[in-house]
Amino acid sequence: MNDSADKSTLLGYDVDLGKLFQILLERKRLILASILGAVLLAIVYLHIATYSYTATLMVSPVISSSDSMSSKLGGLSSLASLAGTKLPTDSGTQTFMLYQQGLYSRDVADEMARNPQIMHIVFRNQWDADRKQWIGPSRVVSFLVGLVKDVIGIPIRPWQPPSGALLQEYIVKNVTVDSDADKPIVTITYRDQDPQFAVAFLRELDRAVDHKLRGIAIVRANQYVGYLTSQLEKVTQADIRLALMSTLADQEKTQMMASATAPYAAQPFDLPSASRKPTNPKPFLVLAGALFAGGLLGVLSALCLPPLSWAPKRLKVQFWKRGLDSDQ
Repeated sequence: MNDSADKSTLLGYDVDLGKLFQILLERKRLILASILGAVLLAIVYLHIATYSYTATLMVSPVISSSDSMSSKLGGLSSLASLAGTKLPTDSGTQTFMLYQQGLYSRDVADEMARNPQIMHIVFRNQWDADRKQWIGPSRVVSFLVGLVKDVIGIPIRPWQPPSGALLQEYIVKNVTVDSDADKPIVTITYRDQDPQFAVAFLRELDRAVDHKLRGIAIVRANQYVGYLTSQLEKVTQADIRLALMSTLADQEKTQMMASATAPYAAQPFDLPSASRKPTNPKPFLVLAGALFAGGLLGVLSALCLPPLSWAPKRLKVQFWKRGLDSDQ
């Protein structure tokens, strides 16, 4: 009765809990060594890891004073259709939605790629500041990568210096946009090992998107103004002329708004700011994870590995199909 009371069924196997704990107690040095090794590895990682700071930029829609639908769409209707965005009735919200999508666009990445300082820092691992040139992968690495791709069947493309296409991929991976449908506020975050560069990168990204949407609006509004002006010279009916004049006034308002120096697509609450302390990696989380992983690995090793040379001779662990047994 006592023996059966100490046993429980686990995944269909009878496990003697008393002997199980005895094994763990006998091999406590192995478990402690596993925990200590995991903690030491975590400490080494924390010493060699690259710490990064998080920069944030909070933006909201720009409030528009125009109520006309023509003015609301302006030069953004074609861009919205390409993005598959359903435009609401508010002009500021329309432009703000396009602003969020534009953060990851290729045109914005191409414009930012024209700034060599940004490219040199973002792709610092490929830039040789002394020789002032881009550095490609070594011949050995290129040969091995090409060999693997050739075996798998992946097309092999020659190495090229970082460009707007690569910067676009970088932005998609490293820039996060957090939005809430119930709040007209969007938080844009970006992390880098240099907090000052993280702030400058967000500022440049915001400027590039705003400049892109502003340019689209100006070009389309100019086309509308030219067309409506030419039609006014041809049309003589009073009601049609009145409609054309009203639409022309709306387009001229769009021209003025897009040509102003104030933010066009999104209104920042303040300048981008970086965190005071590094946000990644988190030392306490890394150490906690190391303790858990080391303890788990130690327990599994104590149960599964054969006795070590320093272990007591009476400790012999065997797993049977229907139970866990320890021979004395």
